[in-house]
Amino acid sequence: MSPDPRNRRLYITAGKDTPLLTLLQANLTDPASAGALIACGAVWLDRSRITDPGFQVHRGRTVRVFLWPGQTEPFVLKPADLVFRDSRVLVAAKPPGVPVQADPTSLFHNLAGGVADFLRTEGKTFSPTPVSRLDVPVGGLVLFAASKQWERELFRLMRERRIHKMYCAVLTADGPERILVNDPLGWRDGRAGSDPAGKSARTLFLRRGEWMGLARYTVIPFTGRRHQIRAHAAAHLAPVAGDTRYGAPRRRDIPGIALVCAGYNFTLGGTRYRIRLSDDGITSFWKP
Repeated sequence: MSPDPRNRRLYITAGKDTPLLTLLQANLTDPASAGALIACGAVWLDRSRITDPGFQVHRGRTVRVFLWPGQTEPFVLKPADLVFRDSRVLVAAKPPGVPVQADPTSLFHNLAGGVADFLRTEGKTFSPTPVSRLDVPVGGLVLFAASKQWERELFRLMRERRIHKMYCAVLTADGPERILVNDPLGWRDGRAGSDPAGKSARTLFLRRGEWMGLARYTVIPFTGRRHQIRAHAAAHLAPVAGDTRYGAPRRRDIPGIALVCAGYNFTLGGTRYRIRLSDDGITSFWKP
């Protein structure tokens, strides 16, 4: 068994044909967690998720166990985390460290599962798909539809780039009052970076003052590339505070990274929506 701290995985190779539960119990630091890890879907063989404790792992085969805090417990959405709601739209606040939807670490510790469970307590059976996404260490607003009909419409608006997002970020160094970054991005070794042959990416940074002695910016992405804000900030201004992947030092006083999705503008069914987090709501994501 060899740990990979960067990816929070364990690799366990069977010395003989062994039931999965037995194999994990013999190799995990906490053997009692084996059943819960299997049940939440954190165990993989090749590209398949294994949720059967009695699954026979043959000699020489290696299973991967993905580890993440809280993964074995369903994410519970509190009423206060439902920031906006009407008959068409739901907007929920995602804490840093929680995936937006099921990922390799867990089938049910995610924001989408929490929203679906919350709706079930009201007798609703619709399980909405997130219309927007946030990286795991990023907190803030995630957009859902209140019904299948409006979900189709919201996804259409997203494809047509008619849903406009606003972020707030704290950067590790001061910079200009205003900068429009127009820098195509490619993907390599788990990071986005400048690439003339990559996908177009445009981000507007507007300086708004400071927070804890660091530079605070309003950020408007005009395209939706993966890690776009984080990569553009690091390359053209300074890394987002706490974003060690893009060169920022680790900070104990900021959970996740200091980047928050703080607002949406769009028109749906003839209604114009302007949804915003309050200033207190924004800074709450940056406090441990």
